[in-house]
Amino acid sequence: MKEHGVMRFIRQYRRLLPIASLTLASVLVGPLSGCQSESSDPNPLVVTPVDSTKTGPKDSVNVNPGDKASLSLLSPRSGEVYALGDSLHVTAETERNGQGTINAVDVFLSPDGGHTWGAISDQPLTLDSQGLIGFYWKIPTFFTVKGKIFSLAENSWCMVRIAQRNTGDSLKISVSGDFMIADTMFIRLTYPLGGESFKVGDTLPITWITKSNSPDPVDAVDVMISPDSGKTWAYLRSSSIPPDSPDWGRFPWIVADSISMLGKKTNIVGNPGVCVRVEQYSSPDPKARFQSGMISIMRP
Repeated sequence: MKEHGVMRFIRQYRRLLPIASLTLASVLVGPLSGCQSESSDPNPLVVTPVDSTKTGPKDSVNVNPGDKASLSLLSPRSGEVYALGDSLHVTAETERNGQGTINAVDVFLSPDGGHTWGAISDQPLTLDSQGLIGFYWKIPTFFTVKGKIFSLAENSWCMVRIAQRNTGDSLKISVSGDFMIADTMFIRLTYPLGGESFKVGDTLPITWITKSNSPDPVDAVDVMISPDSGKTWAYLRSSSIPPDSPDWGRFPWIVADSISMLGKKTNIVGNPGVCVRVEQYSSPDPKARFQSGMISIMRP
């Protein structure tokens, strides 16, 4: 790919400067296989389900054989399609709940068709005056349940379950059918995702994949690092990586104890704000940029 002299100068000059953070690009390891409006800021972080087993003041369940109160999930619905980074709106209603026996409700997500479930509500949900429940959850790319990471990107096996806390009563549990979460990103970081720890001197294999059918094909990738949670960035490679490079899809970085920012060294050992990013060269589209969660750099 040829460049004019001016563009070549700009391309070389910008390597000397860290760039300001643009819109943060957001975030399964599993099948690439359902949210509302198109998202320009998907969440890159791996989300670990919260512990919904703890009891609280509203956790009591009235054990009454005559209790006919029921819980019905209204959304999401089977067959719907959502997108990474959107807010998944979970709604439910109760019936015959005059005694108020349904008083503490949790929301769960399954990334594999109902085989594995993780709670996504960090506290019991309460009913409004009409007996309705509403909950919003920003859809991440990765969802961790019991130490296993699932991808939600292009995942058509997603399900939601809503249930009264501390009960096995089937009337108080409602499950959606399968819905799909679509992947809107043109480029996707596959490692690291966030939460990993590395020692100075280690080889960190930064890896990514790209969509071959994107409207703006990714033809050159920059690899960057930030010491401050994505506010500023420095390049880990002095030039963009083209598809015909041996480094395409995988850039091995020898972990250093500091990075160069505006001619000054910035320490990253023990720094809680370190993250990496890959992006298409010179593209303003946030879908062509993907950032990891925070990683840890330690001394050997």
